[in-house]
Formats: sequence, C-alpha cells, structure tokens
Amino acid sequence: MEDSNAVYQDLSTKVYNSLKSMILSGELEQGQKLKQEQLAEQLGVSRTPLLQATSRLAKDKLVDLIPRRGAYVRVVSSKEMIDAFDIRSSLEPLGAELASKYISEENIHTLESILDEQENKIKGGQIRESFEEDCKFHILLMKSSGNNYLYDYLKNIINMQLSTERYLKTPEESVLEHRLILQAIKNHEAYSSRSKMAMHMDHGAKEQLEEILSNKEVKK
Repeated sequence: MEDSNAVYQDLSTKVYNSLKSMILSGELEQGQKLKQEQLAEQLGVSRTPLLQATSRLAKDKLVDLIPRRGAYVRVVSSKEMIDAFDIRSSLEPLGAELASKYISEENIHTLESILDEQENKIKGGQIRESFEEDCKFHILLMKSSGNNYLYDYLKNIINMQLSTERYLKTPEESVLEHRLILQAIKNHEAYSSRSKMAMHMDHGAKEQLEEILSNKEVKK
C-alpha cells in the first residue's frame, strides 16, 4: 500500500505547480484571495495538499498567509519591483558568465526547449503564458551558474518580478535576446554571456520601468 504521506506530497507538488502557473500567468491576480473550497474543487484535490502548496508559495514570496483571513496572491509594490530590478541587473550578468563555464549539456537542452515553448506560446497568442517560460529560462540559467547562493537569492526575486519584463519589451524581443544569451553560453564565451545578459536587463530599462509604474499608480 502506498504511503499516504507520499501521496499527499505528490499531490502537493502538482497543486503547487498549478497554482504557481496561475499566479505567474496572471490568471490569479495580485491581491486575489485563494479560495480553498473553489480551488480544491477546480484542481480535484483535498485541503491538505492545497494547504501544503500554499505554504510553499508563501516561501516563494508569491502568496501572503494572513492569520484568520487566509491566503492571498502577494501584491508587489512599485518600490519592490524597482529594487528587485536593481538586484537582477547587477547579479544576472554574473550568473550568465558563470553558466558559460559550468552549465551542463542537459541544462542547455532544457533551456532550448523552454525557448521553443516560449516561441510556440507567442505564436499561439498565449502571451501571458509565454512570460512564464521567460521566468523558467532565467531561473534555470541562474541554477546553471553552479553558484547555489546566487541561485537561491535570485529565484524568488525573478518569480516576484516576472510581470516587469512584459512592460519593457515585446515577447518577440525577449525570446530573441534569450537565444543570443544562450548561444554565447553554449559557446562558453564568458564575456559575451555576461554582456548580453547585461544588455537584456538594461537599455535604460530602469528609468522606463519607473515611469511606467509611476503612471500606473497615478491611474489607480
């Protein structure tokens, strides 16, 4: 007989992946309450794996757990988004440089598959979903750096700041820049990998992002 804890853990992971996808794609919006009964019915699970999944999402800083009120999709302030952008702009070029030295063939193939999927979703008009693949690309690339401190520090920041990239460039521009970064990494070109990631994260983007976020706050 299969251990009940193992079953719950497996279900919890599936629920976690489903909810994370719904948050990153914008299907579940910032500030929205995660209604347990509704989500349990929608995902076909009991409350136990759902609670385990929301706990993991809280650790990822994608969900806020509020005592006596429940779980809510985390609202990210403009300042947090700008601060996160500063960190990513400084550290992701280093991650790309390190990846050019230490990336495995398996991760190269996975990154290529992620970019293919990103392009397929763009062509199919699934624009929000394409940015989820964008997030996967950046996170796996940082994991490929071989520096676990860098990876652990950046993975939640990348998740939290996913929506900013859609403000700054078209999906087509994003995937093209990703391919240029990956090509440099595949060629083990440390300087080129770092500079291409720096350009991907810059081009006056911080000033542009500040203006966009400022305008969004004025319209509220």
